Amino acid sequence: MGREARCTCRWGDREGPVTALLEPTELIIRGAIRARVSLGALERVRANGDTLECVTEGVPIALKLGALQARRWADAIAAPPPTLARKLAISQTTRVHFSGPRDDEALVAALAIAQEVNVSLARSDLAIVRTDDGSMLASWLAALPSDQPIPPIGSCTQKAAQLRSVRAPCARSCGVPASSIRKSLRFQRC
Repeated sequence: MGREARCTCRWGDREGPVTALLEPTELIIRGAIRARVSLGALERVRANGDTLECVTEGVPIALKLGALQARRWADAIAAPPPTLARKLAISQTTRVHFSGPRDDEALVAALAIAQEVNVSLARSDLAIVRTDDGSMLASWLAALPSDQPIPPIGSCTQKAAQLRSVRAPCARSCGVPASSIRKSLRFQRC
């Protein structure tokens, strides 16, 4: 999601200019009104003309975003959050090389969608390493072919980025919570 707008906000009996941020899991209001609310706590979400209207814990909220943005924000809030499989671009045709524990429900569900899991790195479309052990991650990275650039696409730690020189920066996150895949790297062959 990552939407941002400067607008007028009415939150209960307060009103004023704000910067509204629509994040994947919450609505953040900064400025004359400061508030945070989980998207799951928003009820009766709708676009009414140029205003996004909703209610949280009985308190009405209105953001004057403009008609198009109000409609888009209402649709984004109503849409179910993307699955881990979608975030990692795992489909029924994806062959995954996986290393690490499978003790997370979202990860198990994502891997279940893949065509094949635990294929060799050479045959994989996607490689996922899940670990809290920096030395295990370093040894896995060291085993990657040095003559073929494999840029990271998903999330990883800065430490992991320093373990091996790669073409693309490693800081871009795909929004996967740390609880789902602790120190993870996602690679896609060039």
